[in-house]
Amino acid sequence: MEKFNGSDDPVFKERAVFIKEERADLVNTTSGAVDRLLQARASREAPGAARAVLDGDEAAGESKKTTDTAVAERLLETSVR
Repeated sequence: MEKFNGSDDPVFKERAVFIKEERADLVNTTSGAVDRLLQARASREAPGAARAVLDGDEAAGESKKTTDTAVAERLLETSVR
C-alpha cells in the first residue's frame, strides 16, 4: 500500500488493489477453514487460537475496504501471531 499511495500510475494502482484484495480473500478463506477446525477444539486445547483467527479474518475484511497502510500493517500483525 505504500507503493500504491506513492504512485501516479493508474495501471499500477489497479494491479496493486487487485493483489491486495486477492490476498485478503486468501486470508479469509484460510481463516474460515481454520476457524471451523478450532471451534471444535478451542474450548479444551487452544482458546486463544480461535480469537487470533477471528482477528485475522476481521483485519483481512478491513484491508479490502481501504488502501490505508495502517490497516495493511494490522493484517500483517495478525498473521504473525
